[in-house]
Amino acid sequence: MGRTTSPEDIPGTRSLLDDDIPELSQQPLQPTEYIPPLPTPPPRGIRFREKLGRWGDWLLRYVVEPVKRPINNALNAFKKKVMSLFPK
Repeated sequence: MGRTTSPEDIPGTRSLLDDDIPELSQQPLQPTEYIPPLPTPPPRGIRFREKLGRWGDWLLRYVVEPVKRPINNALNAFKKKVMSLFPK
């Protein structure tokens, strides 16, 4: 293993920790009153999904139940017609 060098080993170098703290001519920062940020609008995809969900809910509320009896009667009539065209 090689030997590590420290600042004392190199001629002409000094440690920053040994220096004095300089006098600052600037005034320190003063805290100001907190102003909360403005609310950001949601991304477009989220708004679209919400509108689509509301439209779907509306559609499910206002669509009437399908009428089952006439469909069954029509299906039975269709079956009879097919059976008469293609007897076994």
